[in-house]
Amino acid sequence: MAGKAAAPGTAVLLVTANVGSLFDDPENLQKNWLREFYQVVHTHRPHFLALHCQEFGGKNYEASMSHVDKFVRELLSGDAMKEYNRARVYLDENYESQEHFTALGSFYFLHESLKNISQFDFKAKKYKKVTGKEIYSDTLESTPMLEKEKFPQDYFPECKWSRKGFIRTRWCLADCAFDLVNIHLFHDASNLVAWETSPSVYSGIRHKALGYVLDRIIDQRFEKASYFVFGDFNFRLDSKSVVEGSGTTCTSFPSWAPADPPWPPRPAASLGLAAPGPAPGLGVPLSGQLLFPAGLLVGVGLGGAGRLQETLVLRAHGVSLAESAASPRAPFSLLAASSGSRPECGSASKWT
Repeated sequence: MAGKAAAPGTAVLLVTANVGSLFDDPENLQKNWLREFYQVVHTHRPHFLALHCQEFGGKNYEASMSHVDKFVRELLSGDAMKEYNRARVYLDENYESQEHFTALGSFYFLHESLKNISQFDFKAKKYKKVTGKEIYSDTLESTPMLEKEKFPQDYFPECKWSRKGFIRTRWCLADCAFDLVNIHLFHDASNLVAWETSPSVYSGIRHKALGYVLDRIIDQRFEKASYFVFGDFNFRLDSKSVVEGSGTTCTSFPSWAPADPPWPPRPAASLGLAAPGPAPGLGVPLSGQLLFPAGLLVGVGLGGAGRLQETLVLRAHGVSLAESAASPRAPFSLLAASSGSRPECGSASKWT
């Protein structure tokens, strides 16, 4: 896991965005989004770039197929991407399968200067050299270079199908293995139901679904590796506290309630969250069920006690909401960017 030291300056950029609205107005929104994305790439110049998209193709995937193809072509051929001579694109386009469709899209770009990178084949259980640019779509369930699942139907609110699930890929950079997980958790189906209890029933559903994904990541089928879970977590403000506290202002987080852990207790993992701190400018009561859609959940390999260490980093509008100062030994630097309407740099860490 520790591996050899990478060449100085080796950098990984992780970006996540719910892009559903881009396909409602491709002529304007897509162009603006791509311009911002290219600017982020130009600014940070990563050697390994991962882009996780949710709601890919918009609300009506079949009607947006032509826009999807154009978006992918633009991403692969933009001027800012010319130095990325290898790419892997995984698009869940199986919109006719209610049991499997997640509308997730995962893009991975490798800079021409990056030599020591390989991708894991989950079927053969070995790493393979990455060459050329390849696009995979339709039935991703049979693609050996990833794991894709839609959440079980009984996880869905009122057991009504929606496009929620995850895609997992594994990479090895400078002998350091890590998983990248694109995730889309459940939204609040009804604001009226959401504010009836604290935490809301939907918070419990997201809690359960995230636990399902983490269980899949750290199970016994494959050798354990560090992991980065980034996507649309669909976290929300505590609606009940907001409604009951209308007219008041709160500038700091209340303490986590012992009976309401922010994340599922992990039998094989230790979850570390920094103590809640000030949240200037938000002006609303906040609680452990919070938070905001985009986030980065980091699992830092096997610790000395033989347990996975987990860290959660969440940011909104430049305000750090919850952050743990874990310092894993990894031979690359990491930047994480998250967005709704545009890819803004959300957090940055130098790993040594």
